[in-house]
Order: sequence, then structure tokens, then C-alpha cells
Amino acid sequence: MLAAARGCAFKGENVWLLRTRWGIPTVKINGMDKNPMRWPDGSFSIQGAAAELGVTPQTIFDYLARGMLAGRQLTKG
Repeated sequence: MLAAARGCAFKGENVWLLRTRWGIPTVKINGMDKNPMRWPDGSFSIQGAAAELGVTPQTIFDYLARGMLAGRQLTKG
């Protein structure tokens, strides 16, 4: 796990807090407010996969990290 400058754990919650505090938007691949549930090539967004499988988006991220789902990230971050 990464450590922040003062030695505390640097987690996703920290990133969310800083983005919220400083008004940093998330990257939207298609330039819209929300990514579509399914892309034109038939692949699913994180939200679309979660809805299709009846799980939370965090569960999809966990599945991807464990290699239970194949995925690709189209932009950095």
C-alpha cells in the first residue's frame, strides 16, 4: 500500500476527498457526464457490468484485480 507524505495509508477515499475538495472532475472517455452502460463495440462500462451482474461497481473492480473479468482501461487514471 502506498503511503502519503505523513506516513498514513493513501487509499481511494483520499483521492475522492481531494478530487471533491479541489473540484477535480473524473475523466469521461466520451466527453459526456456519464459513461454508457455499454460501449458501441459491445463491451460494458464498469457501471454496465455491475448492473448486468447485479453487483456494485467496486465488486467489478475487485473481479478485474483478481483476473475474474478481463478489461481494458482506455485512458490513464
